[in-house]
Amino acid sequence: MSRLLSLFVLLCCLLLPAAGVLARDIGPDEARQVLARPPAGLVVLDIRTPEEFRDGHLPGARNLDFFAPDFRQQLEALARKDVPILLYCRSGNRSGQAMRLLRQWGRDDVLHLADGFRSWRAAGLPEEQRPARPGRALSSMDTALCPLSSPLPSMASSAGPWPRA
Repeated sequence: MSRLLSLFVLLCCLLLPAAGVLARDIGPDEARQVLARPPAGLVVLDIRTPEEFRDGHLPGARNLDFFAPDFRQQLEALARKDVPILLYCRSGNRSGQAMRLLRQWGRDDVLHLADGFRSWRAAGLPEEQRPARPGRALSSMDTALCPLSSPLPSMASSAGPWPRA
């Protein structure tokens, strides 16, 4: 009986990673790989302040201020969309809190840059500098910059939202 249980546990450990990627922390190198071959509809979500965002951010990132009065509502709206999310802040604290909210809302496929933008910058990886739009919510940004207000492709037909290791 214990042999059968051991075999079952071993099979689960081998097969579960192939079933899809669970929400997890990643480092800057893995984030770079994701951005190099992004899954369809990827939302790179920077939840720092607009001032922090202006000073530099991941390529293609959208800014949603963690301290904005409607942050939770904006994040929940994103959670309802069937899009892959790469989430980060400066150090991983605010984005870690946002990650917990996303998990509560059923999103178990979010990638989190664990040590935040500072780890990206410390690794010398490319960054963009684009002005944030103060006073405008994420969903009201131009659809070219933020597809949250327009329909996004579903990930249901793909083999999973993230590249395989």
